[in-house]
This record gives sequence, C-alpha cells and structure tokens, in this order.
Amino acid sequence: MVKVLLELGLTWTQTYFFIRILYIFLSILAVFLVLLKFWGDYKKVIIGLILSSFPIVLGLYYAPVFIDDFSSNPKDIPLNSDSNTVIIDLFKREPDFDGLFVIVNPECEHCLSLGPELNLLSSRNPSMDISVLVFTKRQKEIDDFKTITNLGDRIKFYPTRVAEDVFELNLGGFPCFFYVKEKRFVNRWQSEYFGFIAKDELESFYK
Repeated sequence: MVKVLLELGLTWTQTYFFIRILYIFLSILAVFLVLLKFWGDYKKVIIGLILSSFPIVLGLYYAPVFIDDFSSNPKDIPLNSDSNTVIIDLFKREPDFDGLFVIVNPECEHCLSLGPELNLLSSRNPSMDISVLVFTKRQKEIDDFKTITNLGDRIKFYPTRVAEDVFELNLGGFPCFFYVKEKRFVNRWQSEYFGFIAKDELESFYK
C-alpha cells in the first residue's frame, strides 16, 4: 500500500498518516457493525469486539509507530574532507554527485531491508543521485547485498577502503544517510531519524 500511495504522488508524511488513519477507521467500523448486529448478546459482543481489534493490531504490526519518525534531526558534519577516503573516493568516481549517500553493513538486518525504500526514493526523484557504500572490501559481499536488496540500476555501490574513515562519518551506526551537495556532506541522519519527515525534507531539494 505504501508503494501505491507514494506512486500516486502523496508525500511520505501523507502516506504515513493515511495508512494509520485507515486502520483506525476500519477498527471503528468493525466495532460499530459488531454492536449493531449483536447488541443484547453480551457474549457475542465481547467476542466481536476482540475480533474487531484485528485491524489495529495488524496496523501496528505492518506499520508500527516509532517516536523518532516524527523528528528529522539532521546533523551537520564537521570533518576533514581532504583526508577521508570515503569522501575522496565518492567525488573521484562521481565528481558531480548530488543526492543521497548511504553507508550500510552487509550483516545489518535493517540495511538489508532498505531496498524498497531506496528504490522508491530513486523512482520518485530522477534528479537525485543515490550511492551506497558497503562496509566491506569483498566484492562478493557487495554483490550479495545488491542481490538481497534488489536495488535498481541507478543506485551505485562502493567498497570500503579504510574502516576508520567510515566510522568518522557514521559514528559507528548502520545504516547512516547523508545529503550531499556541491562536494559537501551537508546533513547526516542516523538510521532512527531517517523517517517520513526526513525523506520529505530530502525530496524537497529536488522538487
């Protein structure tokens, strides 16, 4: 449903609230129908009310609410771009890079689930570059990550050369997201803050 709504042109924030309001509406509707049909038969009413709570339970399971989703909280990045090999390699390979740079770990479950999210960002924003640095020097692990995440052809992948330079950027947290423009790492979002508000903020630069 998320993919359909986003492809229809809704923002990430609108999609987030639409889905949750829909689940609440379905639960209220189910309660109303139960009371209407079984009013007076308390045993059936109780069973019906329990069953009518399923939409909310399913909603929380498939679309959980995280407090950090309500905050973008991007961070400026004070670092020496002249010595960090991650930054040097990125601009050597893509001198005009303008977009989203992501650092992932191939053993991180959250990282392995990023495929749909990054593919949607890519398809919704054709002018946004997206590149992924995989925390490994082994090409096989990079290939395996690409296969598991099923990321589109527009998204580029790079290996890690110096682990310490990765930690300087992501502070040891995976995945980590960066808005890069004019050869500068402008903002950094730790994984817990890259929710619907952060995605709308990022997309606003490409509208």
